[in-house]
Amino acid sequence: MEQFRDIIYKIFNRSLANNPAETAAFFIFIIGFFGSLVLINIYRTRKAKKKQNKAMENKWNTLCRRFELTEEEADFIEELSTHMQNPIKKYLLLINPHLFTNCLKHYSGEQSAGRMEEAIIRKTGLIPVSEQMKGIVTHRRKNSRQYIDIEAEICPIEYVVSNRKTHMLDISQGGCKVKNTDNRFKSGDDLKLSFTLQEKTYRDIPAEVVRVGSANKILHLKFIR
Repeated sequence: MEQFRDIIYKIFNRSLANNPAETAAFFIFIIGFFGSLVLINIYRTRKAKKKQNKAMENKWNTLCRRFELTEEEADFIEELSTHMQNPIKKYLLLINPHLFTNCLKHYSGEQSAGRMEEAIIRKTGLIPVSEQMKGIVTHRRKNSRQYIDIEAEICPIEYVVSNRKTHMLDISQGGCKVKNTDNRFKSGDDLKLSFTLQEKTYRDIPAEVVRVGSANKILHLKFIR
């Protein structure tokens, strides 16, 4: 970076001393150079966003097929998703009972919410995360972490079952820390975990990767509630 700066400084001094036209051309070059960097960055950002949206849409389609949702039920879920902070993640409503219930409270559409709720819960088998995680950490403070080293299974949230081996390093009522097997997952990914702790088995607990650390080897997860 310092060498690049020195080159620009020398070119600028020489151009300014020799010819004002060269100085103008130099500034045009610099503006064009940095302008092209900005455009490249915008293009890459949009491309990454488009890829991310496509991946989320694929998750939605996968879960709709797995749970055999009717068109009416899928439309109902999409209406509920308008009450989410990030509606593009509408597939979470088929995984997270708390999200489903909270969005249902704000629903004011014409469809029969009770009938739809019953049908979707029956098909998806939604079980409240609070019930699954009850008693997992016995410390007084809600976010107190329990340091552990146990085997766990992890996978993308749209998979049928957790099937990738990992190690859980700590856990609290709000989340946990696990090893990033094969460096596969990244920040923002929605996953699900299965593990056994204190002789109790927890299956397909939904979680979001909030941070990746230690050279992409550790995942910091937040349980989706």
